[in-house]
Amino acid sequence: MSLPNLQQKILVIDDEPSNIQLLNETLKDDYRVLFALNGEESIKVANKHKPDLILLDIMMPDMNGYQVCHKLKSDKNLAQIPIFFITSMSNIEDETEGLEMGADDYIRKPINPALVKTRIKSRLKIKENETKTRLLNQQLERNLEGQKILHSLMVSAMEPVPLQDQLDQALTMIFSLPWLPVEPTAAIYLRNNDTQDYILQSYKTNHEHTFLTKKTISKSKCLCGLTAATKTTIHLHKANDEYTNERVCTGMEDYVSCCIPIVEQKRLLGIINLFIKQEVEIKQEIINFLNSIASILAIVIARKQLDLQLKESLQEQKTANYKLTISNQKLDKANSFIRNTFGRYISDEVVNTLLDSPDGLRLGGERKDVTVMMADLRGFTALSQKLSPEEVISLLNRYLKAMTEVILNYNGTIIEFLGDGILILFGAPITRDDDPHRAIACAIEMQQTMQIINRQNQSLGFPNLYMGVGINTGLVIAGNIGSEKRSKYGVVGTTINLTARIESLTVGGQILISEDTKNACGSLLRIDSEFSAHPKGEKHPITIYQVGGIRGKFNVELPQPIATQYIPIDPGLNVHLSILSDKNIGDLDIPGKITKLSHDGAEIFTDFGFSYLKNVKITLLQGGIEVTKEIFAKVTGIKPNKINVTFTSLPEEANVIFKNILEKTNSAVNNY
Repeated sequence: MSLPNLQQKILVIDDEPSNIQLLNETLKDDYRVLFALNGEESIKVANKHKPDLILLDIMMPDMNGYQVCHKLKSDKNLAQIPIFFITSMSNIEDETEGLEMGADDYIRKPINPALVKTRIKSRLKIKENETKTRLLNQQLERNLEGQKILHSLMVSAMEPVPLQDQLDQALTMIFSLPWLPVEPTAAIYLRNNDTQDYILQSYKTNHEHTFLTKKTISKSKCLCGLTAATKTTIHLHKANDEYTNERVCTGMEDYVSCCIPIVEQKRLLGIINLFIKQEVEIKQEIINFLNSIASILAIVIARKQLDLQLKESLQEQKTANYKLTISNQKLDKANSFIRNTFGRYISDEVVNTLLDSPDGLRLGGERKDVTVMMADLRGFTALSQKLSPEEVISLLNRYLKAMTEVILNYNGTIIEFLGDGILILFGAPITRDDDPHRAIACAIEMQQTMQIINRQNQSLGFPNLYMGVGINTGLVIAGNIGSEKRSKYGVVGTTINLTARIESLTVGGQILISEDTKNACGSLLRIDSEFSAHPKGEKHPITIYQVGGIRGKFNVELPQPIATQYIPIDPGLNVHLSILSDKNIGDLDIPGKITKLSHDGAEIFTDFGFSYLKNVKITLLQGGIEVTKEIFAKVTGIKPNKINVTFTSLPEEANVIFKNILEKTNSAVNNY
């Protein structure tokens, strides 16, 4: 009796002929049914036919169903086949054991044909979807790998290297494809405009017995010749007497081959020839990839030929203008291709500025009126010393990712990440009328976003982060900075320096701006406070403003600041104070005593004359012994023999001590 011509195969493993007959009658109209009477036979049949699903009896002599299931699931070639146990046992332990062995379902005896067909159909549909998903993921991985290779080739295409090196690199990249069939050989032929022949320029093989016997190709009866004549891709699936000259070119008897034309504006520049020393198929995705390589090489070759034409055109003045016009047209098309390709990898704004300007890629810069922002986390350096490197990177990446999204939303240009700090420009490389306003609105939304970041940190067991922002408006030099080998888009000038000084005056949650930025924004700002400071590098003191909001089209604001409520503590806490200068700790140990506490700061009794906004390190003492010396703060208030400080970094042990003291003070319970 002949088997039905069905694609899906079901293997029935049972030592009872009656069960086999029943299942065959049930399934034969829909599936090709295979049989095995014992475990050893079932392994052989499964390996030979690779069934789509297996129906397996548990109670069999010699090797029971559990043992057969274990062997099948241990074989990597058979492990993905779904297995249904057929059993008359109803013990839940037996069913659990089978499922733990890797079985997918149970069918209980007596067999219900309709139920069997329904379950098989359902499981095969699931398997079909799983297979489609797996194949799709594999295809996506191959596409991604191919895109990476094409991107690398495009990057190299921009480098001023000889054409021969670029052709050799193209073949190397083709061979780097992990899904390329084994033992490939490839060659690139370029057109000789004088003879109209195609000359071998680059060659690579992974097969020691493969060689090229023909270095020049004409429009003859071989694949390369036919490709040259038709300017189309030719794919030979197997050896064919129609193309016997191909063997003369390659020295190969058994092969598959394809030829890809390198065409630029309907002009054939060359041919890529790939052949493989075995009877396998060159899949369409490989041919598509080779066509992409050919498109890039067409640009590279065309530009190299164009360079040669320009040099030769200098010898004849009468034809110089004509050839220059042609070259500019082709360069524009090449730049358009580059712009479309690289626009996915770097900022469109920077790409357009560099490519649209004739001097865009040269070193140098221009004077521009910009608004500069610097953002920095308070106390992050001290915090990072208490965390593992992995935790530090996790915290930092979460913060920088969120800030980047806000900055780009306001058309800010991120010049550099400085550890936990960010340098941002508004007004370069593109100048807009509302640059200062966007900088203020961006800073406010960045501070609002810190609340979201801290909720995420708390859910992951990380401490809260607090950010200070400084903003200044003025002239800078903006442009390409560095050397011919390595450069970047950047800015220099005293405006940058003053921005950094302003940012250093902030405490967590603050936005401080210069008077120039305030004047540029006019009456739209909500100014919460102002103070005078004399930053390093400035001849005279300047006024600094704390911003809480901006009206107008942006209309964003922070909550109104609440006056700090200090809680008296008795008898107070003895401390030593050290002055910080540029993050270096001074040698002085200045005695003091904390007499009042708040949720984010303290009032300290001291005879020493501290400067406003001076950064200090606080060492907490109990009984003359250091409890912690990693408290960092900023002086935010000065009174006779007293200073108020706001904590910028508070270690956990100090936080516990302060919290316990406040909780013991009845009047402070509701305020903490």
